[in-house]
Amino acid sequence: MPGLRHPPSRGSSRASGEAAKTKEKTQKEQKKSRPAHRTPLNETKENLDDLYVRLRQISPGLPAQVRRAAAFAADRPQDIAFNTIREFSACANVSPASTLRMARALGYKGYRDFRDAFRQAFKSPPRSLASRARGSLATDALLSCFCSVPGDKLVDFDTGLEAAAERILTARAIYVVGFRSAHLFARYFVYHAQMAMPNFHLASSAMSSATDHLASADRQDLVIFFSMEPYATEAVQLAFFLANQNITTIAITDNAQSPLAERCNQILETNRLRVGPIQSMAGCVTVTEALLSRCFDKMGPEADRRIAEFEHRVRRMAGYWPPA
Repeated sequence: MPGLRHPPSRGSSRASGEAAKTKEKTQKEQKKSRPAHRTPLNETKENLDDLYVRLRQISPGLPAQVRRAAAFAADRPQDIAFNTIREFSACANVSPASTLRMARALGYKGYRDFRDAFRQAFKSPPRSLASRARGSLATDALLSCFCSVPGDKLVDFDTGLEAAAERILTARAIYVVGFRSAHLFARYFVYHAQMAMPNFHLASSAMSSATDHLASADRQDLVIFFSMEPYATEAVQLAFFLANQNITTIAITDNAQSPLAERCNQILETNRLRVGPIQSMAGCVTVTEALLSRCFDKMGPEADRRIAEFEHRVRRMAGYWPPA
């Protein structure tokens, strides 16, 4: 009768079920055949060096805002790792859509995957210096690893690093000065330097004792300062005094306009990065290691020999575990 619907036969129901299974199977095969998005879950984990290079090599044919977002991310990767897409876009002065397009241009499914890659890179330990090529390559790798120096300043910084290393290697004695928290960086620098260069000396963290240590310094010597904002009064006063004595000085500091820059013969500028509530000093350590790397590179095999001898002596004295 018109208007009545007859239930489907058992044969037609079976055919419909088989068609549905076939369709589902086809969809699964098509999904498997699609290229996977580049995410940290299905790709080899990248370190900051790799991410920096990819950001710098992003296609020049992309819109200006996308390229600006990539350049900003290369210079300040911590803003990617610890911010939302809106927060990062505001810092980079681009639209969230441009930030998303940048992430996709690099092969990521979205901003979250892109941010996760940076977070994972920050957690990964840096490659050992011994496994890298020496000289400029090692320097660039270290600097980009901790974002110590903006990418557009690496060339100028490398020139300054070369000049500082030359001053170190031609000085009769090198005195390293740091007051308050900066003394920790001075001590770290001297500890590693003395493995290959025994003419390094650590000045006291107290002003009265530091002046005693520097009393014998003359124009054949070099004094290296560590000082970041807020600058220690003792460091500024000592830099002015040494300048009046025509003693060569280098300042490792966080600003080209710092009071030490006014009187020191040379500065090596490093960024200070805020990671949440922490004012990170990782950049200062990285610049220190880059300078040591350059010195050791210029010394050649002699540096390797001296460092090996140092480590051997410490092992003989049971300084490392397990004892030799």
